[in-house]
Amino acid sequence: MKDSTDPAALRRFIKRFPDTPLSINAQQRIGILQKAAEQLGENPVTSSISTPNSEVVLTLHVGPKSPRVIRFSPLATVSLELALISGAINDLENLVRTESPSSEALRDWNPQRGDRVELLAGGYARVVDVVDEAVLVLEHEETYIREIVGPEAWDKVILRVVESGQ
Repeated sequence: MKDSTDPAALRRFIKRFPDTPLSINAQQRIGILQKAAEQLGENPVTSSISTPNSEVVLTLHVGPKSPRVIRFSPLATVSLELALISGAINDLENLVRTESPSSEALRDWNPQRGDRVELLAGGYARVVDVVDEAVLVLEHEETYIREIVGPEAWDKVILRVVESGQ
């Protein structure tokens, strides 16, 4: 019980053993957990899920391989520390970032001189040259800096084609 992060379990312990020194520790632990939740802007969550057959289904509509479905038992995450849950969310966020929203749209694009594109990093550029039907020379509109972009990097640089040059 000493390292428990489940306020409900701590309350059950206090109710069952109210006159022990450990119940004072459990009350202090509940206070620490509530304070941490308030600082993070979270409210303690309760659940009525009680069977290992219960299932959470998370569907992600991101990237060309969407939808992606993740299934897990909520009981498997009951004992996880907040840091572990946060780490899992960070991993998921990194996965989402690696999937370019533009890769599918750019797959059928036949770039021409004069095409205007919106850049993932912000701003716009014009295609000033197309070399070997795939290597683009882009000129940034605000800075007039030219950038060479190979076909494998189109979706890492270009968000979308705004207008056709022809």
